[in-house]
Amino acid sequence: MKLKKITVERLIMTGLEVLSAALLSLSVPNEFFKFGLPFAGFICLVPHYIALQKASSTRFSCFLCFVQCLLTHVFSSFWLANFKNFAIFTLGASALATGVIHCVFGFLFYLPKKVKGTSWISHKCFRILWFSAVYTVFEFIKCSGFLAYPWGTLPMSCYHFKYLSQIVDITGVRGLTLILSLSSAVCAEFILDIIENKSLKTSFSVNKIPVFSILLLVLTADLYGIFQYNRKRIPEKALNTILIQQNADPWIADEDATSIKISQKLTDRAISEFTDKIKLNPDLIVWSEGILRFPLPEGIYYYSQVPSGNPLIRSINRNNCPIIIGAPYTIDYEELKFSNSAILFGQNGEIRDHYEKIKLVPCAEYIPFTQFEPVRKILKKLVGFANGWIPGTEFKCFDIPLRNEEGQSVKVSVPICFEDAFGYINAGFKKQRAEVLINITDDSWSLTKSAEYQHYVVSWFRAIEFRTTLVRSTNSGFTCVVDPAGRLRENLPLFEENYLCARVPVYKSCMTFYLIMGEWLSYILCAFIVIFIIYSLILKKH
Repeated sequence: MKLKKITVERLIMTGLEVLSAALLSLSVPNEFFKFGLPFAGFICLVPHYIALQKASSTRFSCFLCFVQCLLTHVFSSFWLANFKNFAIFTLGASALATGVIHCVFGFLFYLPKKVKGTSWISHKCFRILWFSAVYTVFEFIKCSGFLAYPWGTLPMSCYHFKYLSQIVDITGVRGLTLILSLSSAVCAEFILDIIENKSLKTSFSVNKIPVFSILLLVLTADLYGIFQYNRKRIPEKALNTILIQQNADPWIADEDATSIKISQKLTDRAISEFTDKIKLNPDLIVWSEGILRFPLPEGIYYYSQVPSGNPLIRSINRNNCPIIIGAPYTIDYEELKFSNSAILFGQNGEIRDHYEKIKLVPCAEYIPFTQFEPVRKILKKLVGFANGWIPGTEFKCFDIPLRNEEGQSVKVSVPICFEDAFGYINAGFKKQRAEVLINITDDSWSLTKSAEYQHYVVSWFRAIEFRTTLVRSTNSGFTCVVDPAGRLRENLPLFEENYLCARVPVYKSCMTFYLIMGEWLSYILCAFIVIFIIYSLILKKH
């Protein structure tokens, strides 16, 4: 009977983790709720907290963490299974990797239960703070390093809460993780008291300190957010920009002529709108990631002939406007080493500069350990090939002259694809004095609206973190312009062949606290955890 009881309890705890994963997946943009289910982010970790508090061993705690994280990844990022060439491998490998990371953190969640002899460790306030600190550090680790994957995280649930989200210019997105995990932990303590047959009045009495603390924290963050969101910001200049959303998957065809022709057609229409209706000359044209298939600069001759009848280089000359296009760039042609790059063509069709993508997508653009021959052989058998992009090493700015304001220019940086999801990557651009962040992305392969909106929401925080304008020029969505307070100024519908003529506002650059201090909150919480681990080891020796 005892064994049966233990088995039932473990099934219930596992079921709670499934519920937590489902709630977290619903809180972020998904196929049912475009920008996520409001307030779900504040309670999605309640089942996770209860299950971990009821866990009977370190091993089971690790198992519960593995289940919760792996299912969250599958539920929220299921569209990774549509990734060309890698398909299920990309979803499976990334889900397993994130699950293993959280599994390791199961030891930390359980650690206070193993430390005996001090009453404060078992106090509600410490349990709540410990859970929130460990979960925040978990998301920090999950979003760092070569396996970093910042999707399916708590901050993604905050898009509806514009005031609360303003704190990221101080704390980065981990500040939101901490607040939301604290909220879930406090709610879970209420439920645990009720499970233990305490009345609602008694439960509130014993939890009043954490309740008032989290309410005060959220109120303070919202007051700061109200000030920042409604603060008057006047742009110093404007970058007249054409954003092309060609809605043609460049991976399907064997050649890129179709994508180029669509982009050329849309570009011609957009230039006409700028000159005829807006009465201004465009300063910059932006096509999305990966439109060109042949590596540059070797491919210049090819693109002076293709597409037939209207070659790319000739059309750039005719447009008489700088253009940024996503394309491969040659690192070593003989070794077949190429980078995923953003190419800046001058108005005469020459390559003025290029940026090589630094942060590559794990298990997709970059495969760990492929420098070893046995690994390459295994991967070739599993997925057909083992080559990936070569990561760049230099943060760059492109200097774009303003054609309608003589003598002025705008420094833009071009994070490629999911690089716009990382604060520290974009901090590198800002430290190079970038005035505008222009992301180019191809998510057309995902075939889902949730993937497009998720990518937008993950990147949306960069505008607030650095108080700068964020521009996204995508293949299929979400093409848009976001101001330094996180307001969506202009956008295009998803999966639609279209263009956006935008007067991109350029604001005076400022050094936000987050830009200066980086992930200071995560480091403080890491230090807190390390100190407690050392303390627990000292107690164990005595």
